[in-house]
Amino acid sequence: TIQENNYATAVLYGQRNSLALTLYWTSTETSAGIASNVPVNSKTLQKGAELAYNRQMSPVTSMTASASRWLTQNQLNTGQETTQTQLRLEANQQVGQRTNATLGARYRWVTSTVTNDAVEAALYFSLSYSFN
Repeated sequence: TIQENNYATAVLYGQRNSLALTLYWTSTETSAGIASNVPVNSKTLQKGAELAYNRQMSPVTSMTASASRWLTQNQLNTGQETTQTQLRLEANQQVGQRTNATLGARYRWVTSTVTNDAVEAALYFSLSYSFN
């Protein structure tokens, strides 16, 4: 597998707010072997963007809202593509010296010529501890 990744991010920082725009482009080629005469089995191109806003509510609490969209295309069969769009909202709280809690909500929809279209809504919670 050969993969090429390109990313560009621009961030505006304020005292309590930040706004980030990330653009990316990934190309992946897979073949059955490593010889140069073996044909490529799959070649995909994925490109997308994400806009994220973060607000520091207090020294230990922050909120992030983001919107992202990405397109995956089969480069060997130009009729095959999938588009995913996602909206996300997260609250993060430092609950201890090395422990953080995150509560989030995500809404994602997928349109595709390869698989069934789909919609997902999710709530999630995580608790993380750093051993450093």
